[in-house]
Amino acid sequence: MADETSESCTLSREDAAARLEAIASELRGGEETIAVDVDNKSISLTPADSVDYEVAVAEHSAMLRSKRESIRIDLQWAVED
Repeated sequence: MADETSESCTLSREDAAARLEAIASELRGGEETIAVDVDNKSISLTPADSVDYEVAVAEHSAMLRSKRESIRIDLQWAVED
């Protein structure tokens, strides 16, 4: 069974960068567990020393609406027991 916690909001570029930097700082910290803030929760994760990294960039053109762009970043790892 998978538990998923998600958040969707509009942020300034500075605030979005701060959230990404907080995750990067936790990963760099070298601790066995890291804390990731999602909405009003702090989720504890136990990343492996090696993680699978995927980044996808999409550019969407629309005739009737403004052009949109997106970046999706995915980090995955196996949790060691």
